[in-house]
Amino acid sequence: MPKLRKIAILATGDEITNGDILNTNGQFIAQALFDHNIQPGMQLSVCDHQEDLENAMRYLLAHHDGLITIGGLGPTSDDRTRFALANVLDKKLVFDDESWKQIEQRLKSYGLDIPESNRQQCEFPEGSEIFENTLGTANSCCYMHHDKPIFMLPGPPKECKPLLEQQVVPRLIKLHFLEKLYKVNWLTLGFSEGHIAEQLDKLVVDTDVQVGYRAAMPYIEIKLFSTNKAQFETVRTRFLQKISPQIISENRKTAKELFYDQILTLNKPITIIDNATKGYLASQLLTPDSYKKITFPDHPMHNTQMTFIIDGLKRYWEKQPCNLFVINIVLLRPSQPARSSQLKIPNRGNRSLHYATEYLCWQLLKAIN
Repeated sequence: MPKLRKIAILATGDEITNGDILNTNGQFIAQALFDHNIQPGMQLSVCDHQEDLENAMRYLLAHHDGLITIGGLGPTSDDRTRFALANVLDKKLVFDDESWKQIEQRLKSYGLDIPESNRQQCEFPEGSEIFENTLGTANSCCYMHHDKPIFMLPGPPKECKPLLEQQVVPRLIKLHFLEKLYKVNWLTLGFSEGHIAEQLDKLVVDTDVQVGYRAAMPYIEIKLFSTNKAQFETVRTRFLQKISPQIISENRKTAKELFYDQILTLNKPITIIDNATKGYLASQLLTPDSYKKITFPDHPMHNTQMTFIIDGLKRYWEKQPCNLFVINIVLLRPSQPARSSQLKIPNRGNRSLHYATEYLCWQLLKAIN
């Protein structure tokens, strides 16, 4: 496959490198770029030490066509991103009066004093294009370095995400980072990662098509992409012949999420008599929006378009050793014969109840459709 232009992502903060929080921004940014056919590259997380930041920036810029930094734009002494970038670019930091006015207005509207320390949030590498952050005090910016865009984004997700969508992605598209990429994501249920990879990897040999896998048990996400449309379509057809019966969605939605969405569209409520999960299934499906659409009584009720009676998981609750747990499902509908089905759920210890819920939702979704 031809070489793609890639954007590196650099997250900064001792709270990330020390394990206090997860870098959810990195995951969101990479997914958003890929969804827009912009290729994410390496991701690094670095502490607040300025020398480490500078080394990471130099390394990523040497191996990528652009860079997005996350965090380190606050008013405190450990917010070093702007200073590190200025050193890497060999540019001085320039104070932006408009950014200072925005900070003053924002803090005054909250009845807060305006510390002088906030002034450092108004300093940007000379020549930067500055983007207003309407949800915080840390404006972001873009600097073009030898035709490579460098974006500085604030760390709080509620501030970072809108700036990515409103400022970063449109500029990357204008800079021709958008690739003619053909891709599909399948979320599948019922495969083991090693087993299905062994079957599918053979189908992309000697092609310009790439395949990737992500285990989010009990699901396996299978990702297929290429810049070659003809080869992509051929391989896609071959994959579907192998995996179609196990595909849950192409939009990353789980069986539970799809079943919940379907519940909200029902004209009459459905009833689930759950003697298997002991309330766990109900805890996953009942919300203020759904409670009138689905009920979990102890016995069948009138005026429901369908009733599911679920039994099983006895060995799970009794902690008996086994490889598979069995769940029996009976579907009752007015004036129709009862329909029975059976699920066999792999024993995954403490995760078995989660597995059972996803498999159940898949089965129930197929029944109501």
